[in-house]
Amino acid sequence: MLLGERIPADKALTWGLVNDVVPAADLQAHAEGLAARLAAGPPTSQAAIKRMMGATFGEELAAAFEAEAVAQQVQADGAEFVEGAMAFLQKRTPNFRDI
Repeated sequence: MLLGERIPADKALTWGLVNDVVPAADLQAHAEGLAARLAAGPPTSQAAIKRMMGATFGEELAAAFEAEAVAQQVQADGAEFVEGAMAFLQKRTPNFRDI
């Protein structure tokens, strides 16, 4: 970062700096697919994950783990957990929008 050198996509993927590498021609469809997957996910849980990422950045590991444990317990007591678990047991796609 200090030198401003470009990192080839394959190296960025290997280093874990990016999640996916796709050809430019496939980028729009890939991004739309990812957006659809995110939109179908559990919104309360996703919001909690985003809060945790911001709140625990730079914290000691033990404090971050404690905060995560609390957040997981809150989510485990919610309707999204029930829907996700039932969908898994019933071998169907969860529907988090009608909760």
